[in-house]
Amino acid sequence: MNASPFISANQVIPVSSKAQLANVFSKAVKSVDATCVIAPEADGILEDLVRKSQEACPLSLNCSADSIHASSDKAAAFDILKKADIRVPETRVIDLQGDSEATVKEAIGIGPSLILKPVRGGGCSGLNMVTTENELKSTLAKTRTNSTQNFVIVQEAIHGIAASVNVICSCEGASPLTLNQQFVSISSPCFESAYLGGLVPLEHDLEDQALEAAVRAVECFPGLSGYVGVDMVLTDEEVFIIEVNPRVTTSYIGARRVLNVNLGEAMVQAAAENRLPQEARTLGYAIFYKVPGAWSSYAKLSKESLQVEIISPSLESGYGVGDSLVLVYTPTFMMAKAVRSIMSEVERG
Repeated sequence: MNASPFISANQVIPVSSKAQLANVFSKAVKSVDATCVIAPEADGILEDLVRKSQEACPLSLNCSADSIHASSDKAAAFDILKKADIRVPETRVIDLQGDSEATVKEAIGIGPSLILKPVRGGGCSGLNMVTTENELKSTLAKTRTNSTQNFVIVQEAIHGIAASVNVICSCEGASPLTLNQQFVSISSPCFESAYLGGLVPLEHDLEDQALEAAVRAVECFPGLSGYVGVDMVLTDEEVFIIEVNPRVTTSYIGARRVLNVNLGEAMVQAAAENRLPQEARTLGYAIFYKVPGAWSSYAKLSKESLQVEIISPSLESGYGVGDSLVLVYTPTFMMAKAVRSIMSEVERG
């Protein structure tokens, strides 16, 4: 797979193996003025690469490696958030090598529907919803067989709007930018859950509480710096913090389209000068969605005279043709909702 034609960069270095990545990365971080590592938290990949970049490069735009380690461990993070009196779902950590019957009975007691997910991971990978004791037992058995981790999180399912807040952090504090909606498909153990896209910004009665809760959450983890995403669920009355993502999240692509703040500049200023953006405002709405490469509604969006941008093109690899990530900018919330309806055709097949 060659993505070079689609990437606007001074230099693109293709990497075809893990060993080659280590060599290329080590040389690259020593040759630049600043680094911003974008990588998954799973298996400690983000933490490891950031630690190496921070040792070799004078300026890192990432959170510290230690804060990535602390916030990426969902089990430990929930304890930290709960002790800070931040509203989080009822949560249990299950030892996959422990007494299955006892752990199942304890987990069933926290709610009629439960979310299972890895202690470390992202992007809905390994996340499932279960509603019966038998489903929970079978899912735990499957996880024991397939997982490389010794523990799994079982959590009360909070029903509401999946949302997030983008925050710029520095040693001086944290500045919330936008409240966003997340489009996620949470499936039973027989299927794969998926993150599909989002809307920036989201209009909601709990916006002020959500922004405040996000700032309180990131302040629980010393060393968070630059761009941080805080996942949450908004009910009619409350804000539940789900997790803190110590990295650039997908909602960045929507925020950069509608904010009056240059996010790249804000990350540099936070890291180099401990400066936070002031008076961040939005103009219009950005809706972005993951769609199959052969999706037929591109033409329909174009006919509506909407501003359509292909963020990530569909590329062919040994695994077949991948998905595209499409962003549409609209001036009004009602138009954004209409675009969401068109894009969601992909979910209905």
